[in-house]
Amino acid sequence: MRTESSQSHASQWFDRALRDVQRLHRELTSAKTEASQGGAAGGTLASEGWPEKVRDSLAVLQRAVELCTVRRPLSGWTPLVEIVDVGSDIEVSFDLPGVPHASIRVRFDQGVLAVEGERPGPSGDEEQPFVSEKMHGAFHRTIVLPCGVDAEGATATYRDGCLRVRLPKQCARVPDA
Repeated sequence: MRTESSQSHASQWFDRALRDVQRLHRELTSAKTEASQGGAAGGTLASEGWPEKVRDSLAVLQRAVELCTVRRPLSGWTPLVEIVDVGSDIEVSFDLPGVPHASIRVRFDQGVLAVEGERPGPSGDEEQPFVSEKMHGAFHRTIVLPCGVDAEGATATYRDGCLRVRLPKQCARVPDA
């Protein structure tokens, strides 16, 4: 059984994001109700500060989505990802079978881990498959990490078709919103 103190960091981040989305829903519902009634005191929305409230609510939604979203492109093939909290590190594993080591590029910038590469397809007429369920070509994955990490201390290993990126955490916990 899980207790509040033994929840994983990932669970805490998700709970925080869920609270943010729920708060956004309440704020936008309230804004809609007040708008339909001509504002809180019968005034216009602009005079009541609603554009700022909606903008702030959308910023909360964007942060919540980024906290619990692994960004996946809509086209091409997408490697599967696993993100694990490993004590003082965050480990991100990518399934990249058939991707040559030399084609893999890893970047980290402002809390976003990006991995790119290419799985070669059949070359020439003699290698045309009879049936193929494999995706080939370029891929690109970006992942917004849920807490600060030390990019300088990051390590990456590629073995048996699996890329593992390990990033030391800079934060002990996610601060409350």
